[in-house]
Amino acid sequence: MRRTRLFAVVGKPILHSRSPGLFRAAFGALGMDAAYTRVIADSAPEVLQAARQLRLTGLNVTAPFKETILPLLDHLDEVATETGAVNTVVFKGEETHGYNTDPAGVRGMLSMAHIDPRGSRVAVIGAGGAARAVLYALAHWGADDVILVNRSPSRGQRVAAQFGCRLARGEAATAEIRRAGIVLCCLPVAAIPPHPQWLRPHHTVVDANYWAPGLADAARAAGCRYVSGKEWLVAQAAAGFTLMTSQPAPIDAMRLAFGPVEPTTTIPGHGSIVVRVVGPDVDTAQVADVTIHTSNRSPAEVTRRIQDEIRQTRPR
Repeated sequence: MRRTRLFAVVGKPILHSRSPGLFRAAFGALGMDAAYTRVIADSAPEVLQAARQLRLTGLNVTAPFKETILPLLDHLDEVATETGAVNTVVFKGEETHGYNTDPAGVRGMLSMAHIDPRGSRVAVIGAGGAARAVLYALAHWGADDVILVNRSPSRGQRVAAQFGCRLARGEAATAEIRRAGIVLCCLPVAAIPPHPQWLRPHHTVVDANYWAPGLADAARAAGCRYVSGKEWLVAQAAAGFTLMTSQPAPIDAMRLAFGPVEPTTTIPGHGSIVVRVVGPDVDTAQVADVTIHTSNRSPAEVTRRIQDEIRQTRPR
């Protein structure tokens, strides 16, 4: 009998992820025999251990594992190698193949918003995995006036040199942001957003996050056009879907499934949390909202870990 193919997303925290809704909508649109869950893990090795225990076909990877999982994989595509991050893992037999579809997400987001970075000055704030995906996408799109703004000089210089852009810090950073036409913010949701005085009405402010009220409020207060990261998530998910399934993604169905952009105290689409526990002695057949691997955890530790996830998922 043919086995239902199982896919998942992993991160820490992970209960907030919209990926299950996007992929389940795609499976339904194509009539696929497939399921999707969230995986709770504390380290990159544990991520792969859980994935093999679950016999996953494909895995979406989000923070903080995008960089730490990369050296553990058997094969990497060019984008993952150049950006130093992986957001999609495909399991082919015993081998793991890592990809980074975030640059495709960046381009999809900008295209949907009718933003062409060529011929405009672009300020990119941050130098982490999201920023490197943006810089990769901009470089391959032909944008040639890009400024990187980052607090850490060593990391900023390294990333700027890798992607051939200029680095600005301190007062120079404020001036460069003000002169830019497009401001791409690649900071985590919990980070302090750019100061409102940095922003000007002529700016188009683009956010890597699909829900970051601090930046959205600051941009709108300054009279800027604001673009959330919703389309980034949808476009990168669509590209990952094709890598995992070898089928074109039904992107309209995925976009429709995304739903409203707002904080939530429950898993999107669910009133309660259905937990699946897997491990050497426990492997239920239930496809759940969230899956936790128990190889080194007692029942009490499993409960505490779930509670930690719920606390981190509350609106911030």
